[in-house]
Amino acid sequence: MGEILRKATVVELDPATVEVCDLRIDADRIVARGPNLPAQPGDLETDLSGKVVMPGLVNGHTHLAFTLGRGAPPTSPTKLCTEPLDKTYWRLDRALDLPGVEISTAAGALEALYSGTTTVFDHHSSPT
Repeated sequence: MGEILRKATVVELDPATVEVCDLRIDADRIVARGPNLPAQPGDLETDLSGKVVMPGLVNGHTHLAFTLGRGAPPTSPTKLCTEPLDKTYWRLDRALDLPGVEISTAAGALEALYSGTTTVFDHHSSPT
């Protein structure tokens, strides 16, 4: 028993293509795609009209603990490249406690997932 996803808007990234078609899923894998795929006895059929199916995106460098720090006031230009970090992000980093990190990370992870990102490499390292 498999599943047919009907009328999905399928996005491919390489090469970049968009098409509306059916997808056949067997054993957690897409095994066929095309218009009006025939269903087999016992198949589950799901209408995905207006829905997008695409590969999960990967974010290779993120700092989820700083999600809630967005919008922090900018620092004035300096000659030292570390001074803006010292005045904003490193101050936030020192102030974060475990509940703050958890909330900020959850918010950033949900935002990533909502945007189609299914894998993140987070670079959290905090003195606290």
